[in-house]
Amino acid sequence: LAAQAGVRSSWGREFQLYTDHNVLATQRLLEAAVQAGVPRLVYASSSSVYGDSRELPLREDAPCRPLSPYGVTKLAAEPFHRFLAAARDGTPIRLFGDGKQTRDFTYVDDVVTVTRRAGDSGRPGCVYNVGGGHRLALEDVLRTIEQITGQKPAVTRDEAQKGDMRDTFADTSAAKRDLAFQPAVTLPEGLAREWEWIRGQR
Repeated sequence: LAAQAGVRSSWGREFQLYTDHNVLATQRLLEAAVQAGVPRLVYASSSSVYGDSRELPLREDAPCRPLSPYGVTKLAAEPFHRFLAAARDGTPIRLFGDGKQTRDFTYVDDVVTVTRRAGDSGRPGCVYNVGGGHRLALEDVLRTIEQITGQKPAVTRDEAQKGDMRDTFADTSAAKRDLAFQPAVTLPEGLAREWEWIRGQR
């Protein structure tokens, strides 16, 4: 799961970092796994590899057409921790685009569950999409944060960034079929858990 994350910084001078951390490091890991006789390896990729597809939900057999160097090299992380910390501290949240772009958010416990099942009983070479089961616009995420924290986040808006996908939504049919995967934690519940943890860090 460890990788060089983030779409925007993958352009330009930092591209070499993405190549080193997401491509070469994976190659070394695979070589080490072969030498150690590891029977299975679960590779955690990113919805960015699909590109800005108009066909939603994204199927496991959809063609990969990444828009960014990051999408070419691999893995993303959603900045919810920073969003909630900003709400706690009263600092602005930077929102790129109009806020109507949608994402299929997935709670980390669900990712861990399906990754373990894929390692234990997944079909070799099979692609398994993991998703939360619902699309939510970023502006709706901010409203959810306001409801959970009781504080209206300060938002600064900026232009949409090159390489950002407009919408993501995972078709998890293969994971449901082979791994009995079903998202267990909704976005509001996951954000509420994260909020309680962040409040305890002060």
